[in-house]
Amino acid sequence: MIKGANYGEGGNTFYSVAYASILTAAASSKSDVGTVLMDTPVIEVNGVESRHIYFIGSCNGLLCLGATYIPTVILWNPSTNEYKKIILPEDVFISTGCYGFGFDSKVNDYKLVGITRDEVHALALKSNSWSRFNTITHGYNPSELVGLLLNGVLHWSVAASSGEKHKFVLCFDISSEKFINWPFPEAIIERPKDSYVMLRVWGESLCLVCGIDDVRVDVWVMQTYGVKETWVKKFTTTQVDITSYCALSQLHWSIKDEEILIQERKEFILYDAKNDRVMSLYFNGVNGRFDNLILESYVESMVSLNSGTYTCRDLQVVISVEVNGLVAAAVECQMLRKEHLGFCAPRIGGADVAKGELREGLGDAWGCS
Repeated sequence: MIKGANYGEGGNTFYSVAYASILTAAASSKSDVGTVLMDTPVIEVNGVESRHIYFIGSCNGLLCLGATYIPTVILWNPSTNEYKKIILPEDVFISTGCYGFGFDSKVNDYKLVGITRDEVHALALKSNSWSRFNTITHGYNPSELVGLLLNGVLHWSVAASSGEKHKFVLCFDISSEKFINWPFPEAIIERPKDSYVMLRVWGESLCLVCGIDDVRVDVWVMQTYGVKETWVKKFTTTQVDITSYCALSQLHWSIKDEEILIQERKEFILYDAKNDRVMSLYFNGVNGRFDNLILESYVESMVSLNSGTYTCRDLQVVISVEVNGLVAAAVECQMLRKEHLGFCAPRIGGADVAKGELREGLGDAWGCS
């Protein structure tokens, strides 16, 4: 998922990019990558859509969106168009320094987490209730607003205090609600002052990207999760496309055979780490259009938020199919920004729909308004 926005202009534009499209581009050496314009929920302040939307996290097909200076979070399933707005309590919104989103396997529920220097706020999605507990006994200075989710744990690159270099990974286990930290590799701890460090994921492993502008970028991987002795340097590159403005380079994920998708300010490149080669990618409708791009990965799923709110508009039934006594219909949605053929899942108690007919109250029965 790519979010694009322009400085000084309202609104945010979201595009879905299939993993297979990037694989095809990589295999064929063709730079064009197909995208799909998405219909998205809106975060507003005083009736005006916020331009400053960011991804808090992605888990099991659900995306969590936040907005700078606005006490609203949105959970959204792009596959079903269902979304849920969460208004943050004032004490959580004002005091929280960073956020995270993930799944608690112990209670089979999703959690939105807000962390300050000395306490944690957690929202359980099913009960819609907040809890607060003190678990941090000393201050940290995270570089990232959003925690990186891996293995049911949120991770931040942190320093012991403001002004110090970041030297370890702070981890928060969503299920146990406990913290632990792991030190960086010694080579990164002793890095030059003009370097930067970013915490990312390489396949199923935690990794650190350490760079010096116009010099080099090193990528380190924790080969065995949670074992600090298994940090190894995966590769080093001096490619100009990657080392220029290191702090703005975003390593997103490994595609295959050590090919990595990297965001370079307003564009994307595919880096072949094995052969130290760079290939520019052109995302249709995205490249060259926006001042700011943010990318987040997600998997397609039918996970329900049980909100009954969807982003579909102006429904017209084209066909209906009965399955196990319930009627499901393919509908043509007039999206906020684009028309496409989509599906909306009926809620329990929804009215039956005869084939090819549009019955009164269909919009309410299908949870689309």
